Amino acid sequence: MSTVNIPEKSEFRLGEVCEVADTQPYVLQFWETEFPQLEPKLNRKGTRVYSRADLETVLAIKRLLQDENHSIADARKILSKGGKRSAKRKSAARKSPPPPAREGTDAADVPVIHRTPTIERERYDTAVREIQRLKAGLKAKEEVEADLEALADAHRAVDRLQAELEDSLRRIETLESDLASRRERAERLAERLESLADRLLAAVDPSA
Repeated sequence: MSTVNIPEKSEFRLGEVCEVADTQPYVLQFWETEFPQLEPKLNRKGTRVYSRADLETVLAIKRLLQDENHSIADARKILSKGGKRSAKRKSAARKSPPPPAREGTDAADVPVIHRTPTIERERYDTAVREIQRLKAGLKAKEEVEADLEALADAHRAVDRLQAELEDSLRRIETLESDLASRRERAERLAERLESLADRLLAAVDPSA
């Protein structure tokens, strides 16, 4: 693993830790559940804040798990002892053959102490797959919520248009009523003018 340059600061956000360590947030959060040495604090906003020691622990965990292929349990033990154990010595010890059985002893009675543990690795892989599945489900949920919000906006827009249409209809009805009233007044005025014209005609020409 190449040397990682840690920025000169005392506190880091989750995104900054992932960027420096070149890992994903869900992997980092999984490591927090498996390694008691990694325990970030929460600030006043409830956001994770990692110290410089936390970041160094993350880098050590990544080196032990991904570069040196230790199991989670072994990496946890190494970290609990201060990380002083040589990774090469442990790797060689795990690859060395079991001690030969003593004469007169059944080989099946010799305890196997050099077997490479895989259960923790399987648990880790399963957890990562589950986190990825949950993350995909969360993304799908967010997309559905966004679609529902867009649909709600469309409904609100339709309601506004319907209210404007109803207001326009009421204004049209008011105009129609006013127009009808004006038509009635015009008809009455026409009748009065016609009556006045008849009276004038009679006054000018009595024979008419």
